[in-house]
Amino acid sequence: MPPSPPVFSNTPPLPRVPFVPDGLLRHHHVYFQIDPRFRRAARLLQALWLKDHGIPNGHHVRGSGDDAVATPLHSRLSSDAASAGLNFPLPRHLRPCSPRTAFARGRLRHRRGSAAR
Repeated sequence: MPPSPPVFSNTPPLPRVPFVPDGLLRHHHVYFQIDPRFRRAARLLQALWLKDHGIPNGHHVRGSGDDAVATPLHSRLSSDAASAGLNFPLPRHLRPCSPRTAFARGRLRHRRGSAAR
């Protein structure tokens, strides 16, 4: 099992989404030319998180049938990993949160439960 990644619970939020260079995205196999700034950063963080936790990545498929082209996409789970439920973080993967965040999560869970009835 890979070592536990560092927890950045004391890191203040960034004032804006960072610019992620194309070369860094290509290096981690998460580059899409049409992605806006937020999605670029999110894809990179997803890929790094999956790698840190030893979760296999998947592919992006363009087209269909004989014209289909599969490209490695390291921010996407492999179908086997998704079937095994690895797209849901385990409690050990989650970092501690503030009381306000815990309250908001509880309210959200309650709201989802009410909507399901």
